[in-house]
Amino acid sequence: MMAMRNGTNHDGGWSAIGFDPDEFERFFREQVDGVRSIVAGEVTEPAVIRDAVAEVFLTTVALARMGMLDDREVADWLPTLAATQAAAARDRAARPRVPDTATPDDQPPLGAEPLGGRKPLSVDDRRTLDQLRWVIARRSTQSWRANP
Repeated sequence: MMAMRNGTNHDGGWSAIGFDPDEFERFFREQVDGVRSIVAGEVTEPAVIRDAVAEVFLTTVALARMGMLDDREVADWLPTLAATQAAAARDRAARPRVPDTATPDDQPPLGAEPLGGRKPLSVDDRRTLDQLRWVIARRSTQSWRANP
């Protein structure tokens, strides 16, 4: 596994990569080769490698915006994040796919056929998930307003 570089951020933390495009670009250019080599060790398809590398950096931006990277060295968290994304990409690629033989006229309704080898969702399941989504959105909005 390739070692990650332990660069330093101008403000002493990594939160700037979530907000400052120049800081993110510098960080990306320093780390992309290491992340790509970790992902390529798990996945062989170039498109899947690109997607997994992009997901690593999108997750990094999200974590930086939440302030979860401030006191940590890159070598402590980026290889783990890259390996986790690579394993997830490998697992997704290994799942059997449902053949797409339906024509637009006889396309089953959304959620009526198994995708990725999973059980189809019933109407009640979809309704429950929709209700949960709204509860979670409402709670996160309330939390955000309480802690600006």
